[in-house]
Amino acid sequence: MSTGNGFPVFNAKGDVSRPHEHQLRGVGIGDVGTMGPDGDFTFCFNIFLDPKDSIHSTWLPPNFEQFEPSKPIRSTEVSEHFRPGTVIASSGINVNVTSESPL
Repeated sequence: MSTGNGFPVFNAKGDVSRPHEHQLRGVGIGDVGTMGPDGDFTFCFNIFLDPKDSIHSTWLPPNFEQFEPSKPIRSTEVSEHFRPGTVIASSGINVNVTSESPL
């Protein structure tokens, strides 16, 4: 997190009690939730979706209104931002590479 690249999600499945539609879609831009002490993301709602959207459960705040940005949102996925084997660590961490192959 201190490298400015987000928060590690240790439980890739996430909260299995979240709405089925969210489990199918996965985490996305606009999702609001909490990070648990075990590094899992608990989905609450998505700010860009209508309150009646099936992805929402009972977690909506009172008087929730869908956020409609004044400009279109552009996002880009960079699949190899960190190439396989890249060590991501904050300053002060000593990294010792013992092999080029993880196996």
